[in-house]
Amino acid sequence: MEDCMEMNEAVLSSPAWQFRMLHAAHRSALDSLLERHGLKDYGHPFILFLLMRGGEDGCMSMQKELSKWLRVSPATVTSAVKLLEKQGCIVREAAEHDLRRKRIRITDKGREVAQRYIEVFTEADEAMYGGFTEAELGAVSDFFERMTANLRALAGQEAEA
Repeated sequence: MEDCMEMNEAVLSSPAWQFRMLHAAHRSALDSLLERHGLKDYGHPFILFLLMRGGEDGCMSMQKELSKWLRVSPATVTSAVKLLEKQGCIVREAAEHDLRRKRIRITDKGREVAQRYIEVFTEADEAMYGGFTEAELGAVSDFFERMTANLRALAGQEAEA
């Protein structure tokens, strides 16, 4: 029994476990902030972020492009795009050169929602990194980059998106 307790303590104090707990705490904090700011029911915020930076007209040529950038399945993007369109955050328009392809464009409402998301994520990040020095933040960032690269290599994915 004592060996089992020691093993549990080792697992619970491991960096992997701490990372899981950090992820759960981050998710919980974001859920609370999103609820407080009236953003809980909106779709995938990163689609809005990409569209905001997708050119002067706020367009991406197609859902496949979003899927690649977000590293999610096309089906995930399709359902998120449908929800964002229904909520008035984006519109789909026929591409000029190929009417069968749909370009996705962010609307003014989508820009406003994306800006509110940015404010929520900034608030969460500032709370999470409170009290860290610039050197510590740099070290954390370097560690995350290395861990991400290690896991992508394990999964056989390219290093950079």
